[in-house]
Amino acid sequence: MLPISPTSTSRRRAAALLVGVALVTAGILPASRAEAATSPANGRGLQVGARIVTVSTLADKGPGSLRAALDQRGPRIVVFSVGGYIELESDLIIQSGQVTVAGETAPGTGIVLRGGSLKVRTGQVELRNIAVYAGSTNDPKIAENRDSISVYGSPSRKNVIRDVVLSHVTAGWGVDENMDLQGLVDGVRVEHSFFVQGLRNGGHPKGVHSMNLLLGNPVQRAEILGNIFAGSEQRSPRLTNGNRAAVINNFIYGYGRASTHIDRSKTILNPGAIDVVGNVYQATGDSTCKQPIVQMSKDFFDGGPRTDVHLADNRAIGDDAGCIDAAKAPIPAGLSDAPVRPVDDWRTRASAYVYPAILDQAGARPGARNPIDARAIAGIRAGTLRIIGTEADAGGYPRIEPTSRPVDAPVEGRIAGEGDLKRLAGWLCDEQKAVGGVSSACR
Repeated sequence: MLPISPTSTSRRRAAALLVGVALVTAGILPASRAEAATSPANGRGLQVGARIVTVSTLADKGPGSLRAALDQRGPRIVVFSVGGYIELESDLIIQSGQVTVAGETAPGTGIVLRGGSLKVRTGQVELRNIAVYAGSTNDPKIAENRDSISVYGSPSRKNVIRDVVLSHVTAGWGVDENMDLQGLVDGVRVEHSFFVQGLRNGGHPKGVHSMNLLLGNPVQRAEILGNIFAGSEQRSPRLTNGNRAAVINNFIYGYGRASTHIDRSKTILNPGAIDVVGNVYQATGDSTCKQPIVQMSKDFFDGGPRTDVHLADNRAIGDDAGCIDAAKAPIPAGLSDAPVRPVDDWRTRASAYVYPAILDQAGARPGARNPIDARAIAGIRAGTLRIIGTEADAGGYPRIEPTSRPVDAPVEGRIAGEGDLKRLAGWLCDEQKAVGGVSSACR
């Protein structure tokens, strides 16, 4: 997993990113990895001394709400005695780290956030087994940055975001992107998650949009592993010079103008290393024909500092109409023959074994899906899922009955020692298995 590192104390892009040059040269973005610990402690919420905080209401704010739990400080594990929609009145922002949000503990079909974005603005954060469907908006100021999930480290504040893990999350119906990684992000893992139907006409001031996952420059040590990207025009994902990223064993379905693209950045801040390995691509009627499944800017390797790129075992399936043309846009010379961004604790599978198994493994709660996720996965299986204008085109938000049950954790209040820590970690793994969404820590 990602290394344990100290907590770093409205998105500003463009000029602010140039501050990253000084931070990189000053050594603020190290590339070293920590040795794995024998304790289940992970430096996020799961550690001795952490409090167990229960979300007991689906209200946007107030006592017992998810917002109140995330606004607290210090190590904490957030568990749920309720399940259903949380209607956000404003974006939900995580500004204090050392937190694990254990969505696997919610009853029923779990927690679905709607009406706003989930924004990570600090390090040492773990999000598990929750769904975020932001939805459209008529307010252009909100729409311009309405990602379902975003992780952003502010260069102007020298806020380096490290050690963020998203495992078995769903991000869909985003207006800007379904998920956005921007700024000084140095250590993020996205595994077994589901990115679906970024909105074409969700209110973005630039007009038609529909994007899945964007990695901005200078995002470092990003691991994109075993996810489903479905029903979006572009960015499944989009990478650029300076990224250090591994994109491995993902399934990309029903892309439009571009699937995975590796673009040359106007400003190259630091060297990079990108692996795109063992991914599976399926075109649909939405897909622009005669395009390669992985695209690269022709001038990607021009100038410096250099970003090494390794492409291997990426394959197209289900192309009955002959839409895919791997030779349409030739990959520039200069690719690396061997992996340049290895992931120590991920067993890379041959692409032949990725699909269809991934349909039962990725997303917020594969064994107890919310009705939006279930509808989308069924559409992928049937080949009917399409890019949409707004959420109404997919049937809108179906009713989810609120559910509740007592939390039966083996530890109450606070983790007092290693014994409590191991008991709680075991219980959380059991909860994950019960909803079919097991993180790497439980294997």
